[in-house]
Amino acid sequence: MRIRSDSFSFTVTFDCNISTIGQIHTKTMSTDNTDNTAHTQGGAGGNTVGNVTPGGTATSNATAQTGGANTGNAGTTGAGTTNAPAAILNWIDNDDLNGECFIAGEIGEREEVRANREVGFVRSGPAATAPGQPVPFSNAQASAFIALNVRMLCAAYNDAPKVLYFQIAYVRFLAAKAGLISPNFQVSDWYVRYNEARFVDAQEAATYRAVRSDAELTAVNFGGEARKALRQNFANMVCAVAYMFRVRGHHYLDEMDSKYKALWKKCLKEEDTPGFDWKFVAHDALHAIIPLVLDNYWEAMKNEGKIAGALVKRFDSAPAGVAAVRAVYAGAQDLQMAVPGIRERFLGHFNDLDDLILKMKTERWAGSINRRYYNAGVIDFDEQKFGAIASVVYHALNAFANNSQLLKSNALIRVANNAPITGGIVSRSIATAASDPALVKSMLNIHTAIE
Repeated sequence: MRIRSDSFSFTVTFDCNISTIGQIHTKTMSTDNTDNTAHTQGGAGGNTVGNVTPGGTATSNATAQTGGANTGNAGTTGAGTTNAPAAILNWIDNDDLNGECFIAGEIGEREEVRANREVGFVRSGPAATAPGQPVPFSNAQASAFIALNVRMLCAAYNDAPKVLYFQIAYVRFLAAKAGLISPNFQVSDWYVRYNEARFVDAQEAATYRAVRSDAELTAVNFGGEARKALRQNFANMVCAVAYMFRVRGHHYLDEMDSKYKALWKKCLKEEDTPGFDWKFVAHDALHAIIPLVLDNYWEAMKNEGKIAGALVKRFDSAPAGVAAVRAVYAGAQDLQMAVPGIRERFLGHFNDLDDLILKMKTERWAGSINRRYYNAGVIDFDEQKFGAIASVVYHALNAFANNSQLLKSNALIRVANNAPITGGIVSRSIATAASDPALVKSMLNIHTAIE
């Protein structure tokens, strides 16, 4: 099971001068089309990618970016050219290709190809061969990479060059330079169907350049101070996305925006964004980082002390899908301190809960709604016992520790409300006992059994 990568480390410097942002690297590019479909390894060839609206999804009249059916097993690369025809059946979409990915009754992050998330690499330019491998860029190579990605964003949004697209492209460059994004990463090694990074050959690059000229790009004022701020915030920015993906199950949803902003403030930042809106940070700039690579980077930055304390202490937060287990466990620990003897009364329940927590401690992504991205397993538990103890914990905290922050846990409330009759009876008895001073004393000595 590949959950951690012990050799994963980062020694990254950001010292590239992008003063010649409009210059395009004109070194002769390979015309070999052998791996033009790197971004669709292990999946169907000819995936369609079309224009999108900011934060939106690909339109139904998408045109093929690269093609060639993948005729090998997952992880092999199919042959194709950038002039592959569009699919004949235009109603085939990402749901048909990927399924709904229902896990534990919830929908995790679905894999799909969207034009605004694809990161382009110049065919003759540098790209990491392994995650975490720092990649040197020359001034011309950096300029070519950023210019290409600005043009790709213009095409995705059917829009003219602007500062936002340069910000996104520059963060992509920093990620590529740190070895976090590369078309060389094989999907079969990292538990994903698609790699959103891909090589762009000379013919496709020329098409983008014909639409958006060098003059249009150089006319955009993307100054040194703006670039410096993005470099300084890069590690925290990436790890903030890693945290949200872990605890929320998605890179970004509209309701997560306030969560991102609050977290950024806790990282002791003056602003509530790293320079541009979080939906573009999470979806357009950094979405191409493969989930396991993203998590490994967070761990590396934590261990090396290169991120804010707020992100360090959140590293072991419960992943989406198991938050209720953590909440119930924390409540159970409080309950055992407040009510000595409660464990003996519900020994089987507490033992099951201990087993769940042990599995979660040894398998970082076990039970997560996105566990498939980490080759992690399910968490098996007796729902009746778990629901009963959740109900007992919730009502006991209400009765004896009504200022507990755990009472605000939506996950705990949801499980407690769905408890079987056993937990309900005991919970109502606890509430009754708490309202009678004479019974509170006996409740704290749990040997006065509630029958």
